[in-house]
Amino acid sequence: MQEKTVRGVSTTVSESVTKDTRTHLLEILTGNWQAEMRGYSTYQTLAEREADPQRCRALHLLATGEKYHAQLWAERIRVLGGAEPTYYGPLTGTADTLANRVSGQDVVLRRIERDESRSAALMLGSCMNSRTNPALPF
Repeated sequence: MQEKTVRGVSTTVSESVTKDTRTHLLEILTGNWQAEMRGYSTYQTLAEREADPQRCRALHLLATGEKYHAQLWAERIRVLGGAEPTYYGPLTGTADTLANRVSGQDVVLRRIERDESRSAALMLGSCMNSRTNPALPF
């Protein structure tokens, strides 16, 4: 058994987790981390471009939430012995995609919300599949 401490909580990762399982989980978790960082970058960019102070604050709060979620995924990556993730997406996230540049900010926010709902469903499915292995800490 490997013991790691995350946020003051001791977590045990069983040595019975196969290398293939660990590799697969690290790929899933890294993809989840990338998605959260893409969301963070998108909300930060939209906040920087927003003229309305209330919407700007709201977008900054959404960005903060995405960053926090990314930190949670990074902690799980570290528990499994993975390397610190690096964001490879655009610095503006999806804010500068053609579809987002053509449509207004309200449409962009709805699109982001829809995409996040899809991502959450995929993440849940991945975690549920991983939960079949009792040796995993999450």
